[in-house]
Amino acid sequence: MTYRATTGLILVLMTMALNGCGSSPPTEFITLDSAVPHYSVRVYAGPPVIVGRMTLPPELDRLSLVRRAQANRLNINGVVKWAAPLDLLVRHTLAVDLADRLPPGAVIIPGEPQPRKHALLLVVVFNRFSADLSGEVKLQAVWTLMEATSGKVLLTRTSSVTASAASTGAGDLAVALSQSLGKLSDVMAAAIANAKGP
Repeated sequence: MTYRATTGLILVLMTMALNGCGSSPPTEFITLDSAVPHYSVRVYAGPPVIVGRMTLPPELDRLSLVRRAQANRLNINGVVKWAAPLDLLVRHTLAVDLADRLPPGAVIIPGEPQPRKHALLLVVVFNRFSADLSGEVKLQAVWTLMEATSGKVLLTRTSSVTASAASTGAGDLAVALSQSLGKLSDVMAAAIANAKGP
């Protein structure tokens, strides 16, 4: 094969490779948003609540959107990705949801200065937080409210909520996941209002 023919073949192969890359679908980034409250506390005299650690199932510890396909099987979409680590998105969204349901100053949003004196700490362990291939979202979480300084547990609850996405599109799935966090916040706000702090 001559030099000119070899060069021409290389150019053709490079063009094909570039065209192949160009045909890949663009990455879609999604996030969680606060949900409209269905429950709100008008009067709350307890200490401010610090929204602490959020622990998600290990299979969700990735930027790609994960859906449950069937028993012991997952669908991981490499094109649809969360805009930030999912545990951070969940923590921030849950904090904003709670702040919308409790009186001003009752919830410390992550990043805000924490009180030096009495405060409560909310810790959440998610056993389930995902949609299936039909767009049905299931959330199950064990959450604990405790005194921030002493670690004394005031209450522990297990909550399960569901939501249905308008479609199986990534944006609608993100909306349904956000709605499930809003429903969880409704339950939390009611329980926090009745909890006796330090």
